[in-house]
Amino acid sequence: MDYIMQTGPATKLLKILWDSPDKNCAGREEEFSGDELPTDAEAQLMCVGCPQMQTCSEYRDEAHPSWGVWGGKVQGRKLEEAMRDE
Repeated sequence: MDYIMQTGPATKLLKILWDSPDKNCAGREEEFSGDELPTDAEAQLMCVGCPQMQTCSEYRDEAHPSWGVWGGKVQGRKLEEAMRDE
C-alpha cells in the first residue's frame, strides 16, 4: 500500500502542478496521460519550454508515477509491455 500512497513532498508538488494554469499540458491532459503513450522524443517536444517543467520533473522523481508524460519523460512503457504480454 505504501507504493500507491504519495509522500508529503510529492503531494505538495502535485498541488502546485494541478493549481497552475501556466503549463503545456493544460487542456491537453489526454495527450499526456491517455491510452497511447508518445515516443520519448515526442514527450520531450511536448514539454519543451513549459514553465512547470522543473516542478513536474521533481514530482516525477518524488512520486514515481506509473503512467504518462512527466517532465518530458514517458512513464509506463514497461507497464504497457506487460499488459500486451498477458
